Amino acid sequence: MNRDQHDPVAHLTPERWADANRALIRKALAEFTHERLLNPQELGEGRYRVLSDDGATEYRFTADRFALDHWQVYAESISRHRGDEQLPLDALQFVTELRGSLGLSDEILPVYLEEISSTLAGTAFKSTKPPVTSAELAHAGFQAVETGMTEGHPCFVANNGRLGFGVDEYRAYAPEAASPIHLIWLAAHRDRTTFTAGADIEYEAFIRAELGDATVDGFAAALAGRGLD
Repeated sequence: MNRDQHDPVAHLTPERWADANRALIRKALAEFTHERLLNPQELGEGRYRVLSDDGATEYRFTADRFALDHWQVYAESISRHRGDEQLPLDALQFVTELRGSLGLSDEILPVYLEEISSTLAGTAFKSTKPPVTSAELAHAGFQAVETGMTEGHPCFVANNGRLGFGVDEYRAYAPEAASPIHLIWLAAHRDRTTFTAGADIEYEAFIRAELGDATVDGFAAALAGRGLD
């Protein structure tokens, strides 16, 4: 067995955690600024700063601005300062320091921090996997694309929340974990079920397209063997 099989949190190394925090803060600065929740002050020569709600902490970074107020923030340029002291980047602290600007109430803040933590853990896990090129993904199946993605929706900072997932559930069910899953199929009588779809979608053709002829015919044979239609 490799180390990951013995230690389900082997991916949470200090180095990967630091990289995940820097990447998430980069995304947060870009997206929250684009959404006009943050208003960076220009320092000149492509340099900007964002102050915490209390003005005590300062985030400095380099960015390019494009059409429609799209911000390209450069991750390696980000630094965090309080007075003369430079502090490590911490996405949870970032959210807490800017909670007022982000409109996070006392009720929402703890839940959002939990989602941020899960997103960081997911990023760290995905960084352990061999990278997949876009050329490979262009010809891959749905599950391979789901497994190969390293980022979620560009507008959602906490895009990998998965509240309620422990590490065992994560490794068993998260798409990026790519663990095999054995499905249990149940047959339900048509009198007890309803199929709803678009006007041009017919049940039998849809099921065969999704599951394949071999699976559908196998289901029919299993029912026929029990004297069922």
